[in-house]
Amino acid sequence: MRLNIGTMKATQQIFCTFKTIVFAATAFLLLSCAHFTSAQEVRTWVDSTGQFKIEATYQKLEGDNVFLKMTDGSVKQIPLNMLSSGDQTRIQKLNAPDSPTESFGGSETPQASATETATPRSTTTTAGGAIPAAASAAQEVRTWVDSTGQFKIKAAYQKFENENVFLKLTDGQIRQIPFSMLSDADKARVRKLNAPEKPAEVAVMTPEETPVEIPATSAAPKPPSTDLTSPPSTTPITSTTPIEASPSETFITEKDVLTEADLEPPKPIIHTSRRIGDLDIRKIEPPRNDGRPRANPKYLIPVAKSELALLPREFQNAAALLLDEPNNPRKAVPALDYLKVKWPANRQPVLIKLLINCASSDHKFNRESALDILSNRDSDQSFPYIFARVDDTSFTIRSMAYQMLRQIGDRRAIEPLAKRFASDDVDRISSLLRSFGSASEEPILPYLSHEDPDIRLRACNLLGKIGTGKSLPALQEMAEREQTMVLKAQTRSSINKIKRRTQSGI
Repeated sequence: MRLNIGTMKATQQIFCTFKTIVFAATAFLLLSCAHFTSAQEVRTWVDSTGQFKIEATYQKLEGDNVFLKMTDGSVKQIPLNMLSSGDQTRIQKLNAPDSPTESFGGSETPQASATETATPRSTTTTAGGAIPAAASAAQEVRTWVDSTGQFKIKAAYQKFENENVFLKLTDGQIRQIPFSMLSDADKARVRKLNAPEKPAEVAVMTPEETPVEIPATSAAPKPPSTDLTSPPSTTPITSTTPIEASPSETFITEKDVLTEADLEPPKPIIHTSRRIGDLDIRKIEPPRNDGRPRANPKYLIPVAKSELALLPREFQNAAALLLDEPNNPRKAVPALDYLKVKWPANRQPVLIKLLINCASSDHKFNRESALDILSNRDSDQSFPYIFARVDDTSFTIRSMAYQMLRQIGDRRAIEPLAKRFASDDVDRISSLLRSFGSASEEPILPYLSHEDPDIRLRACNLLGKIGTGKSLPALQEMAEREQTMVLKAQTRSSINKIKRRTQSGI
């Protein structure tokens, strides 16, 4: 009887254990099925604007794209950031890893929890490790403004390369923008994001310590001087006064401090032995404002057919089409399209001469394509011929030329641009001259006495933005001479702006 009772108790224990296991497995299967069913259900998905809706089933999240299966069986790929915030939260929840209900290692120690709670998180964790807070801030979507303050885009910073800033728009496209076209605040932000990281600690020598002589073999080699105007100095730089610094201060060398010259647009390097042609933009007369239509300016460079043999074989056919461009302008179109994609590794003056001739073509598309290639491939040597297109008959090509001159930033353009100030392109010329700063001040001063009151008004406005104390006498004379209230008010405004800049030292 005792044996039967023991056997019955053992059987009941086994049954209870089995029942518990079955209940846990059933609960796990029900939760998994509920999660799977929630992911597979057909629902209405809404975009971030709330205007567009589709009926679909969630499939997967791959990278930054969501794959949704339509009711007709087709699969549609949609960027995650284009969905509404509610749908984005739902997808993140569906892709979140299941957290265990009980830890095998026991609960977290109070000390570790307190440390994690008290310490602010300055990094974002990814699969590859910790990303600094600066990198996380760089990828945030923000509003970028151009130097004129008129154009704005929302995008995330990607990289800075070859004086160009790459921004990722909200629709996923990458936009390349010249660094010089950004506003001062955005330029400072890009410089800060690309600044080298400073060391966490800097060792400072106290007065009691004895200077340690560093062996010559451990010193880093000094790069050769790039200044061609003066010979390198052979006198060592010595200092007899000790430099005192507190441990909390960061030691900054002289070359780490940006000056006004560093913030100016870079000047192109002109190699006289490699110049293309002999066009002097200072001698180009602007179009006449006598009501006559513009005449397309032509600046041609003679190119012999025998010179094509100097080119690589893969470019000779394209060069032959460009050489025959005046007779068959449409045959040059495929050659220009080819050169936009493919370009020789070494500089080919013959090819550049042919493109300069195409920039004076009677065919508008050929002029536009040739100008685009020259500005991206050989802007420093082709600068005079790019500038010549500001007198083009096409409004589109003139706009391209002004934009390219802004990107190149060559100050040789100031004087000939000022000669064209009283023209129908005065808005673009004024904006371009403003980008050169006070260097444009002197050639604009004569326009304060121009016969056209609109030109006087625009010149006064421009000098108020870029002028220095040199402009004050001419502006004060204009204020006394003008009769209209608009011109008097603009003159006083420009004078006040210059005085404020002069007093603040800007």
